[in-house]
Formats: sequence, structure tokens, C-alpha cells
Amino acid sequence: LGLLFLVMFPLYAWDHIRINRRWLRRLRLVSTSGEVQAVSGALLMLTGLVLMAYGVATWAAMRHLHHWLTYVLAVSLLAHYLARKEW
Repeated sequence: LGLLFLVMFPLYAWDHIRINRRWLRRLRLVSTSGEVQAVSGALLMLTGLVLMAYGVATWAAMRHLHHWLTYVLAVSLLAHYLARKEW
């Protein structure tokens, strides 16, 4: 699942941001939640690569960060989906 996320998330995020760039000028829930998704997704990929490379030998903090970033991403996805989208 992590490897699929590593490929699909950046491709979809780049395409989605590129298409909706003109709507990102104002600070709204939809844009803020999208920014949180991008940051948490990037950090998930970075921590996931470290976890894949070093496995059990990684720091406990890295494992906890990766775990909690999963929830941040899920909540921001839900907020993004439910946010009012007035163009």
C-alpha cells in the first residue's frame, strides 16, 4: 500500500493542484485542507521510505510520526471532501 501511495499520491496531487490552481488564491477550508494533505503526504512518503530502508532499526519517534501522519492525512481528506466548494 505504501508503494502504491508513493507513486499515485504525487501524481494525483500534482494534477489536481495544477487543474485547480486558479481557485487557490483565497484562504478557505478547501485550500487549507489540501495544503495539509500535501505536507502530510510528503512527510508520510519521507518517513515511509526511512521505515522501508531501515525497518525496525529506525527511531521510535519516526514510527510514531508516520503512524500519526496517517490520521492527519485521513482527517484532512475528509475535511477537503466536505469543504464548501464555491467557485
